[in-house]
Amino acid sequence: MDPLLSLIMANMANVDSTAIVFDPFVGTGSLLVGAAHCGAHVLGADLDYNLVHSRGLSSRMGQKYRKKEENILNNLKQYGLESKYIDILAADFSSEYIKKSFIFDAIITDPPYGIREKAKKIGNKGSKINPEINIEEVQGKSVHFVQHIKYNLGDIYLDLLDFASSHLASGAKLVYWLPIYLNIDRNNKSFEEMKQILKEFIPCHENLYLRCFSEQRLTQFTSRLLVTMIKKSKIDVQGNNFDELNTNNKNDKSNRTENKKELLNQFRENYFSPRK
Repeated sequence: MDPLLSLIMANMANVDSTAIVFDPFVGTGSLLVGAAHCGAHVLGADLDYNLVHSRGLSSRMGQKYRKKEENILNNLKQYGLESKYIDILAADFSSEYIKKSFIFDAIITDPPYGIREKAKKIGNKGSKINPEINIEEVQGKSVHFVQHIKYNLGDIYLDLLDFASSHLASGAKLVYWLPIYLNIDRNNKSFEEMKQILKEFIPCHENLYLRCFSEQRLTQFTSRLLVTMIKKSKIDVQGNNFDELNTNNKNDKSNRTENKKELLNQFRENYFSPRK
């Protein structure tokens, strides 16, 4: 993530020195560096065990394996922010790995889109036992090989909103990037028309308000939205209006959720499909 965008996300989340900020798709930790720069204490999680523990192949040219010092804590040390580091977890976001009583002051994240990096979760591929394995040698031993399966984009974002609803303090913010594919003629659309079209991609949750969003164009057909949502207070949940951008109207919430999920699931297919 670009350092300036990391700082913008921290600013959108109103991060300060009293905040505990969480990134559930932490990757190399660039978003946490921006939040720590604003004074927050930070922690994150990622499914990639090798990335969290500085193991496996390196993405750097001319370097085969990651070095032990290539970790998020050392990234923070480069900016003198190591005192803001709490921890990084190796965890599957689709599972409940944090107690619901644990509350964050902000969640900022950039989930995987399935383009440069695969969107995965732990699951069973349904594969059979390898006949070449000697069962007698492994009997009595605890042997488990973790399997990864596809994590649909729509499921990722609905899970993200559920997670934020459970783990954000009242009035706290969720800030995230949302990829979209849009094959329309923008020249014939007004600003208000485009805002409504883009808004249709943003998933809803009964306990979260849509505060604002902005678009970053990537290609002719693809872009991503920087979305800011706010956890409702107990009073707000009863129905008080907060913002004109609120997408959580009770009348259409149920039938729009599946439509938004399907729009997001189509992103990767549309991204790689041939265009005329």
